[in-house]
Amino acid sequence: MAGCPAQGAGLTVVPVPVTGPDLTAPKVGLSYTKVIKLRTFRRSGIAFTVFSSDKTVQDTLTAEMIGRVRSIKSFSTAAVGDLLLASRSTRFVGRKRLRLEPSKRYRAHLRKGQHIRLRVIVNDPARNRATKIVRIRLK
Repeated sequence: MAGCPAQGAGLTVVPVPVTGPDLTAPKVGLSYTKVIKLRTFRRSGIAFTVFSSDKTVQDTLTAEMIGRVRSIKSFSTAAVGDLLLASRSTRFVGRKRLRLEPSKRYRAHLRKGQHIRLRVIVNDPARNRATKIVRIRLK
């Protein structure tokens, strides 16, 4: 037929590379104060910034502040070992600034020299998880 291209002309099929599911967990960075005054900690808690290697996708962030209980008398009879002082979850892309304040119930029981652990868990949309735990000293 006149006006039609020759058979097979202009019909090139380019294969599209197939990528598998995302199996790599995001890398987590944390910017925080290593030593904080007890009075400041009781009043305003800990401020920190979380960084993620996933700059384009929305990650879920869970931050927990954990204290260690040595005696039963200072807390309830059920509280022995690790105690969750504060917790917060949010979504973010790239970086996020957060502040965790200890619950009012436990503020009076915090002492100088005590270490508080800050645990940050980042989940990406493919359900890959990265965790970072740091210690903060109360002076």
